[in-house]
Amino acid sequence: MVQMGRLIARMDHEAIATAIDQAVAAELRSLRGRHRLSRAKLAELSGVAEKTIQRFENEERSPDINQLTKLCRAFGISPRAFIDAALADIDTDPVVEEKSGIQSET
Repeated sequence: MVQMGRLIARMDHEAIATAIDQAVAAELRSLRGRHRLSRAKLAELSGVAEKTIQRFENEERSPDINQLTKLCRAFGISPRAFIDAALADIDTDPVVEEKSGIQSET
C-alpha cells in the first residue's frame, strides 16, 4: 500500500471523501502491481470492465460494493481486508473545534 501518512482530523466531509477515493485508488494500483496483473487481465478475472478499473485507479470514481467484491475475489482477498488496507492511514474521526474549548488530539 502506498503510504499516505496520517491526515489531519479537521477534514470536512468532502476532503474525507477525496482522501478515501485516493486511498482506494492507491490500494487497487498496489494490489494490481503486486499480483502483476494488467488492467485487461484484472478485468477478465473480475468481470469489471477495463475502462472502469482505469477510472477507479485514476480517482475518477470509486467502486460500488458489487464491483469491489468482484475485484477482491480476483485478488483472493476479502472486501474487508481491502478496505482496512486502503483506509489504514486515514483518520476520519470528527474533531471538536478548538473554539469550543476542547482541544483536539493531534
